[in-house]
Amino acid sequence: MVIVLQEKDKAAKEKEKQVAGEAQEAQVLFKKVKDIKDDCEAELSVAMPALEKAVKALDTLKESDIGEMKGYGKAPDDLVMVLDAVSLLLGEPLGWDNAKKMMGQPKVFIKRLKDFDKDNIKEAKLKKLKKYVNDERFVPEKIAAKSVAGKSICMWAKAMDKYAEVKKIVEPKSKALAESEKELAEVKKQLDLKEANLREIKQELARLQSDYSKAQQQLDQLSRDKKKIELQLERAEKLVVGLADESKRWDTSIDSLNEDMRNMLGNTVLAAGYLAYVGCFTQEYRMRLLRHWTKFLRINNMLFSPDWTLQKILGDSLKIRTWNIQGLPADDLS
Repeated sequence: MVIVLQEKDKAAKEKEKQVAGEAQEAQVLFKKVKDIKDDCEAELSVAMPALEKAVKALDTLKESDIGEMKGYGKAPDDLVMVLDAVSLLLGEPLGWDNAKKMMGQPKVFIKRLKDFDKDNIKEAKLKKLKKYVNDERFVPEKIAAKSVAGKSICMWAKAMDKYAEVKKIVEPKSKALAESEKELAEVKKQLDLKEANLREIKQELARLQSDYSKAQQQLDQLSRDKKKIELQLERAEKLVVGLADESKRWDTSIDSLNEDMRNMLGNTVLAAGYLAYVGCFTQEYRMRLLRHWTKFLRINNMLFSPDWTLQKILGDSLKIRTWNIQGLPADDLS
């Protein structure tokens, strides 16, 4: 039992060390994921304020503002430039006349701007858009002098350009983030399994330690019993001197007791193992275990009774006989 306990303790410590190492690796990966996520959020924070500001500006647009802008017979060039940028993004033909058609229904036009799919703008459109937004006249404050609605629309177009610009930077990082999060989830899953396995090992170790402690207590009790018997033997020897006729019988008893003393450790180990482990097994398997244990004792020079049985070591013959009378079978299994 001591050997089994030592092996289990060693296995538990090795497993605990392994799990601790993998937990540290998971922590490193967690930091990597957090850093990538923080980086993505930092990049997006550059574009989002302008985008949010543009959306709010669209919310303030009135149909009358759009109508005022449409009222130009010939719109200023810089205002036409802004509307051409919007037409480009919405996939409409360029030019002032086409722009007026695009704004024909102000509510629908504003909704198209708000619902625009900013995450899937074609690269070719972005290159063309860049030519507009880089123009020195493409400034919301300058456009505001020509049209209130034009300022809001200019802000929206610039926000789309800025968002797409940042998205190019963030997109590969987002992919790396998704891959790292997937890897982290798998690592955490495996770590949880190993931690659960470690808990089971520790529980098994605790059970074995408890069994060993009980066996040790039994051994200590047997040792105390041995001392008590030795004292009784000493007193008996004095009595034998005056009982010559009983001398031979006492000598035989002494030899038997001495034999029991020599075999006590081995008998106790067998009894402890028998009590701790074999209760749920068949008689055939119990005998196989017993043969295995007695072989171990012989190898380690531990003496035990050749005719060892649990009844002889721990049983009370009177109680056993009473049980038999009451119907309990007399076989070893019962």
